[in-house]
Formats: sequence, C-alpha cells, structure tokens
Amino acid sequence: MADGLDKLYDHIVRQFVMKDELIDVDLAASASEEGRAIESEKHQIVARETDHARQMRESFRAGLSTAWELQKNGPTELRLCDQDPVENSIADALIRYLVSYGLASSRTEQTGAASYRYYISVHWPELAEIGTVIGVDLESTLAAAS
Repeated sequence: MADGLDKLYDHIVRQFVMKDELIDVDLAASASEEGRAIESEKHQIVARETDHARQMRESFRAGLSTAWELQKNGPTELRLCDQDPVENSIADALIRYLVSYGLASSRTEQTGAASYRYYISVHWPELAEIGTVIGVDLESTLAAAS
C-alpha cells in the first residue's frame, strides 16, 4: 500500500511531469499528423515516464526525508555531490520532480573539472499545499518516514 510520500510522488509524476510531456506532444503535432501516431507517441511517453519514475522513487523519498531532517534545525540546503552515486541519484530525482516545477530551488557549484555539488532547497509550503489537495499531511508523513 502506498504511503503519503508515494502518493505525493505519484501525484507529482502524473500531474506535472506526464501532463507537461503530453501537452508538448499535442503542441508539436502538425495538422497532417495522424491521430494514431500522436496517441502512439503519448503511450510511449507514459511508459517511459512511468519506468523512469519507478527507478527514481527511492531516491526521491531519501532526498525529501533528508531535506526534512535538515530543515528541522532551520532553513538548510541539502548538499549533494555528483561523485557519489547515491547522492547524484537523489539530486537527479529532486531536480527532476521538484526543482523543475518550482517546488524546490537549486544551485550548482563546480568542484572539479567534471564534478559538481548541488544545493537544493525544498519549498515546503508549496509541497504541503499539494499534500493537502491529495489528502496527505506532509509533516506527519515525513515525521513518520524519519
């Protein structure tokens, strides 16, 4: 059974990521394109995004839980290094599913020739508002996940 974090994540994936991708297909379609081709492309996008979201779910959960723990001691950015595979995956998930939709902000610092450190600040009020809309008490959910 999905818990509150899963419900929040699934909502973001469906209502932000997939919705944007599907709108892009409609906007890019030419008047001469067949409806079947457009629908086929949409089905491929849904399958791809569903698979991608499945792969990133645990990184999203870990990142959100860690950011929640940090913010309890004051407004703190979550610092992640791209050289650590786990941290890099968390950064990817949070940037893809939060930063891209204004639910968090990020900044990047180059630490080497091809290495970076990401600083991510979750916008808790906006995320809590989404939680309220879908029936998830974000604070209780994150407290239980910690």
